[in-house]
Amino acid sequence: MSAKDRSITLRWLILVVVVIAVSLAAWFYYKAGRSDPRNRQYTSQQWLEMVKQPRHQPRVRWQGIGCGTLDRNSAGLEGPSLSFAGSPAGILEYQLSDLLKKDPMMFLPLFDSQHPQEILTAVSVYLERDPERQLHCTAEQKHQLAQAFRKLTDYKNDSRIRFAGIVYLGWRDLLTLEDVKKGVSDKRLDVRFTTAQQMRCLYKDKVKYSEDHKLLKGDPNTVEHLIEVKRVLAPILLAHVNDPHFYLRLFCARTFRDLFERPVRTEKGGTRYDLVPGGPDDFDWVRESWQAREDKKKQWKQWWAEYGEEALRWTHPSN
Repeated sequence: MSAKDRSITLRWLILVVVVIAVSLAAWFYYKAGRSDPRNRQYTSQQWLEMVKQPRHQPRVRWQGIGCGTLDRNSAGLEGPSLSFAGSPAGILEYQLSDLLKKDPMMFLPLFDSQHPQEILTAVSVYLERDPERQLHCTAEQKHQLAQAFRKLTDYKNDSRIRFAGIVYLGWRDLLTLEDVKKGVSDKRLDVRFTTAQQMRCLYKDKVKYSEDHKLLKGDPNTVEHLIEVKRVLAPILLAHVNDPHFYLRLFCARTFRDLFERPVRTEKGGTRYDLVPGGPDDFDWVRESWQAREDKKKQWKQWWAEYGEEALRWTHPSN
């Protein structure tokens, strides 16, 4: 064999070896991918069984309400927070987007579980993903989700779960007066505090008026509904303006005064809030003594009983 022939043969051998090596590598890569549990397909029923196992449940990060800071001129408080990290197995997070595209309501049955960790798994799916944008839910599915989260507000054994229910409903403007009444009376401060933060969605920015009292935003039906909401909400707030915790009573007192502030569009396009003449006066609900707060609470209750209806009609004038 000539040197040229030997050179050609060697090249062919090298090419064959390379092709075999690449083919083997591709085969091993394919087999590894097939064996990766993240790539396996599971039925909805299999998923509902899998997420009952701790290895498939997201890690829960819960921080209760802080003790707060208080000095002569300011007050601060770090509120509660609920967040989630990945599950130990990592399969749920890997496939979740595709699963919810196929069936947004797949994990809805978990809301009826008796186990807090399973409920929190459902919460992690639907609280951290926007059903209206990411999941493309129908109106009926959105209603089902709202009902599922509303049931959580009655969950007795875990305040994290009641907290999650209030947060979801508040973020999506779905809180009702009954939700608020129940939430601000909760035995846990975490839930009372969060309810007080979220309840502004019941009335805030629903209407707006011109300088000459003409309705610029909303319609007469909205106005009447808003007056009825405030009519029911006011006694609830007055019942809690002397709550033992300084931040909760401050929220309730501020919200009570908010009920009688008329939103007026200014000439520059901004919004000014005019308090009804003779309305509830400013008061330091944070630092005053219990007796001073109790006396002020009685004054506000008397004002509401005598002038509340008139004040609401001033806040929302007829066109």
